[in-house]
Amino acid sequence: MKSAFKMLNLYVFLFAGLLSFTSCQNTMKKDESKDMAEDQNKDKFDKNNEKNAQLMVDLVSNQYYEIHLAQYAQQKSTNSEIKSLATMMVDDHTAMLNQLKSLAAQKTISIPNEDSTDVNNKTHDWNNDKPNDFNKAWTNEMIDNHKDAVNKMQGAIDDNDTDIDLKNILTNGITKVRMHLDSLNVCHDKLDKMKS
Repeated sequence: MKSAFKMLNLYVFLFAGLLSFTSCQNTMKKDESKDMAEDQNKDKFDKNNEKNAQLMVDLVSNQYYEIHLAQYAQQKSTNSEIKSLATMMVDDHTAMLNQLKSLAAQKTISIPNEDSTDVNNKTHDWNNDKPNDFNKAWTNEMIDNHKDAVNKMQGAIDDNDTDIDLKNILTNGITKVRMHLDSLNVCHDKLDKMKS
């Protein structure tokens, strides 16, 4: 009996180690995807074109981040307004991601093929949140991320060195990102009023 119990503990220990190793491998692959794209672009382009390539890498990474956090909210939130916002974001950011992927292929720019570990870290932080706490945390995160996105996109639009095709995607996309931000702020205010 003791021997069987020891064997069971050994199997559990080995299985946990294997899961941990696999998780580390997945984390490394995701980080490596962005790093690899950046390294490949450094080798391919001069300074100005490398700047445009880096902007593409950052924009693609951000689209993955937004899409995955919105998908997570679709599953976790019980708030109909957040679910609706999340659905809109998945649709809009997927459309922008597809445009960026297409442009990257045309310009031979290397881009990440998956999201970074930031998504997994963020969703892990939210796993045990109560519904209202999650709604507030998710809204805050999305507001911050959309503010950063608007600033980065507007900066690129205003920069004379930004590739004209990329500038066109950003000019069309920034309207939707601003609309997301406005909707998120309205939702945030409603959540604040519900608490008081």
